[in-house]
Amino acid sequence: MKRNELLVKYLDASNGHHIRIYESVPEFSHRDFFEHRHSDFEISYIISGNGIYNLRDGRINIEQGDVFVIGTNQIHCITENSYSTNPLVLLNVQFEPRMIWSPLSNMLPKEYINLFKTKCERVSRDCKSYPKIETLMLSILQECKEQKTGYQIMIKSYLCEIIALLMREFPEVSASVGEKRAQESLISMDNAMTYINENLGNPLSLKEIADFSGFSRTYFSSLFTSLNGLTPWEYITIRRIEKSKELLCNTNLSVLEISGTCGYENLSNFNRMFLRAVGTSPSQYRKRHSKETKS
Repeated sequence: MKRNELLVKYLDASNGHHIRIYESVPEFSHRDFFEHRHSDFEISYIISGNGIYNLRDGRINIEQGDVFVIGTNQIHCITENSYSTNPLVLLNVQFEPRMIWSPLSNMLPKEYINLFKTKCERVSRDCKSYPKIETLMLSILQECKEQKTGYQIMIKSYLCEIIALLMREFPEVSASVGEKRAQESLISMDNAMTYINENLGNPLSLKEIADFSGFSRTYFSSLFTSLNGLTPWEYITIRRIEKSKELLCNTNLSVLEISGTCGYENLSNFNRMFLRAVGTSPSQYRKRHSKETKS
C-alpha cells in the first residue's frame, strides 16, 4: 500500500506543461518488485525513514536526506521500508521532459535533458552542491504546504536551480543534445505529444502520429526517444496507465469503462498491463484508494 498526497499540480499557463509534486508514504514493510516507471522526469527527496530501491539492474539503500534523479524509462520500485519503526516519507517532484526541450518553454537549456538519461542516480552527500540541493527541496515542500502568493513561481525557480546544480555534479552528461534541433521540429514534436495525450482513448498508430507531426515514422521515433528518454509506444503505454489511475481514483466509471476510455479494447490486456506497471489490479488499486480517502 502507498499513500500519495498530491501537494501541487502546477500547469504552466505559458505552455500547458505540468509540474506535479507528491508527498508519498509507502505503507508496507516489504513488497514484491514490479516495473514502476512514469512519463515524467523526477527528483525525489527522502524526508524520513529508510528502505531499498530495487532497480532494473540492482539495488540502492535509501535513507533520510537522500536525493535521487530518475528519468522516464528508469524502472524503480521501493521493496523494503522501515514503515513499522520510522515511516518512509518521500517528496517526489515530477515534470514533463517538454518543460526542458520545448520551444514553448524557456525553463532550462535543452542539453539538460541528458541529466535524466543516465541510470537512477543518488546525489552524493560529499558533493559541494548537496547542502544547497537539500535546502531547495525542503523549500519546495514548504511552498507546497503554505501556498502563499507566487508559490508556483517559487517552486519553478527552485526546481530550475536544483537542476542547474545537478548538472555541475554530473559533468559527464552536460554535453549537447547532439545535432541541433530546428525550432520548427521541436514545435512539431510538442504538438504531436499534445495530440497523443488528447487521444489516449483512441487506437493510435505510429504512422498516424508521425503523419500528424510531419515526420517519417523512423525520424519521429528517433527524435521522440532522444528528447523524452523512452519510445513513443512506451510513452503511450505509461500515459494510459497514468490516466487509468486518475479515473479509478476520481470517477465511478467501471473498470471495463476505464479500460476502453484509456485505449484498451481488451479488458484482460488492460488488467495485465496495469498489474505489471502498478503492482496490483485496477480493482484493488481503486479499493485501496477508497480506504485512504475515508481514513
